[in-house]
Amino acid sequence: MESTSRASGRPGSRTAYGLARVVVALRWPILIAWIGGAAAALVLLPPLSTHSGGISDITSSDNPAIVAETHAAKAFGFPVLSRTMMVQHDPAGLPQAVVQKAYDSAKALRDSGPKDGIAAALPVLDVAGAVPGSKRSGTTLVTYLYTQDSSFGGATRAAQRYAGAFDQQADRVAGVTGTVPARYEQTLLVNGALPLLEVVSVLAVVLIVGLAFRSVVAPLLTLGTAAVSYVLVTRVAGLAGARYGINIPPDLEPLMVALMVGVTTDYVVYFLSGLRGELLDGQARLPAARRSIATFSPIVAAAGLTVAAGVATLLVASSPAVRTFAPAMALAVAVALLVALTLVPAAMAILGPKAFWPAVPQPGAERPIGAVVRRGVVRIVRSRLPALVVAAVCVGGLAWLALPVGHVAAGLPLVRALPADTEVARAADAAGQGFAAGIVAPTLVVVQGQGVGGDGRALLALEDLLRREQHVAGVLGPKEDAALSQQAGRPVGLFVTAEKQTAQFVVVLDVDPLDATAVTAIDRLSARLPGLLRTAGLGNATSGIGGDTAAVADVVHGSDRDLAAILVAALAVNLLILVLVLRALVAPLLLLACTVLSVAATLGLTVLLFQDTLGHEGLTFFVPLAAGVLLVALGSDYNLFAVGHIWQEARRRSLREAMSVALPRSSAAITTAGLALAASLGSLALVPLRQFRELAFALAVGILLDTYVVRTLLVPSLLTVVGPASGWPGRRLRSHEDTVDADTDPDADVNRGVVRPGGVDGRTAGPAVGAAP
Repeated sequence: MESTSRASGRPGSRTAYGLARVVVALRWPILIAWIGGAAAALVLLPPLSTHSGGISDITSSDNPAIVAETHAAKAFGFPVLSRTMMVQHDPAGLPQAVVQKAYDSAKALRDSGPKDGIAAALPVLDVAGAVPGSKRSGTTLVTYLYTQDSSFGGATRAAQRYAGAFDQQADRVAGVTGTVPARYEQTLLVNGALPLLEVVSVLAVVLIVGLAFRSVVAPLLTLGTAAVSYVLVTRVAGLAGARYGINIPPDLEPLMVALMVGVTTDYVVYFLSGLRGELLDGQARLPAARRSIATFSPIVAAAGLTVAAGVATLLVASSPAVRTFAPAMALAVAVALLVALTLVPAAMAILGPKAFWPAVPQPGAERPIGAVVRRGVVRIVRSRLPALVVAAVCVGGLAWLALPVGHVAAGLPLVRALPADTEVARAADAAGQGFAAGIVAPTLVVVQGQGVGGDGRALLALEDLLRREQHVAGVLGPKEDAALSQQAGRPVGLFVTAEKQTAQFVVVLDVDPLDATAVTAIDRLSARLPGLLRTAGLGNATSGIGGDTAAVADVVHGSDRDLAAILVAALAVNLLILVLVLRALVAPLLLLACTVLSVAATLGLTVLLFQDTLGHEGLTFFVPLAAGVLLVALGSDYNLFAVGHIWQEARRRSLREAMSVALPRSSAAITTAGLALAASLGSLALVPLRQFRELAFALAVGILLDTYVVRTLLVPSLLTVVGPASGWPGRRLRSHEDTVDADTDPDADVNRGVVRPGGVDGRTAGPAVGAAP
């Protein structure tokens, strides 16, 4: 029979213990129901299908760049910009027959109409001095392809069919490139890397959990729980996509998988830590299960809700690419939480000590070396003067690491993010050898007004002014109409409408058109354009800037605005949950301040590595936002687990002694959970794309900083320095100077033969068991 404590006889609240009794009593039906539900979902529900739909995956139709481009297309009757192109290149010079074949193919398409998904083609040959942006003459020919299918996959396949009509070797075809093929190539790479990512995540969990518990069964239980969660998450997401037309971008599935595996592992580790401690303290299988479930279920539930609510704040983002993260990741966390709160406790009640085989916990076993080390650290941080020193060093170090955030830049380098050996990257490099780098995604400047097209002198003056702007390699405008018409064999009329109401200029940049430097260049051009119009004599005209660079610039600036709003929302949600759980305000504010400092240090390290060391122009725009929100949410997860146990112990003892009892166990579980989560999220680096490596580094380093610096050193030190005031305005906490009677002194418990539930190291927090009434 279970023994009772002086307070309530049971760990946790009466409600938590009542639910624990229900779960233990229904352990076999719960296990069967989850396995059966996962099997039914696998058979009956559609699989998750990621899809690259089009530009709407990245931005919205009201993006000013898209609006300007649309207005120009309506005025001219056709779009001048194309995001898909075929590149032919020969450093020794393209044979005339090859060039003529490209022109003839484009002319045949114009004469016969759309064919195989291609509506039109416009070949442009590099001719130094004649075609702006050309580096050489006659070495590179870029054929812009105007596809009928707007989806990334459909447009790319149509372009590949068009290129397939040429002899790759004889016609010097370097390949198909552009921002649309680049996006499609990224989809293929993500899907190809996903199986490896899943395998590595699984192996990391097996290794870390197995070593932590010295068990074979514990990691298998973790993997089984993760497998059930994975099936349900992907199938429910697939059903939502099929029924409601919800599009899940390919970038999201690896993050969903890594996050789901990571948080599932965290919650299993928390429960197993409690069960192991109960068994070490001599509890039988079912009482141990009931006690650990009652103690940990409220904490795990609050932690999971905190993470889910935190990632859900991404819904307020202006970018569709960021907004889609919210429901998908919240679903992954919610399902993992529901499975962990029911399936894991049921399995623990069934397995009992066998969950740790072959290292079955034995009552009275000695503490492992790791527990001794953790208790040594606790002795340091629970003393005020050493704690003050530790806190000052941690705050100073994290603040110093955060300094590089001040010069973070952002972009969306679709082509440059690809491995160099892909066709899209090779073709883009070939195009850049004959033209400037921006040839793969030119920028469109649109000028509209009464009679602007009839003022040839002003238009030529504006073209010259545009050509002088920073990072502009060349401009195609009215001056080039004649040359392009000669190449095309007909008047093309690309730059001035017949009604003379609209003129447009194609601007080619000398840098990667979607990276941070290009974004800055377009921002500068946008700010200076009204003045350039006045200087050219077109002061009454209106203007707009279109193209992918301008579209990405708007997305980047929207993300910058979103970052502040979303982090405030995430912090507010986490603060509310922490206040409700801890019933205090000072401690939650301290915890969130530590989390913010940790996130800032993480982003600083990310900037330091990728921008300052590796020489990238900037980070992918969504990386700071996604990493920041996830790290805030996951940091609060660990806050609840660590400080929640201190608060539980502080009901019966001084704050100083509560830390001595609670921190060794919570730090052990957090270390194991943090390592597993960092390994799972770090596996995102296996996707061979720059944005995934940036995100993997940020998340893995952020989790490790949070685990080993913030939760182990900084938070306990600050609680010691602030003392009982950390519980304000809730229940008053006792300081270590207060008198502690025999009922609250942990050493008195031992003297009276009373033991307390333990954790992964076997001696930690929980209500006293066996105390005389």
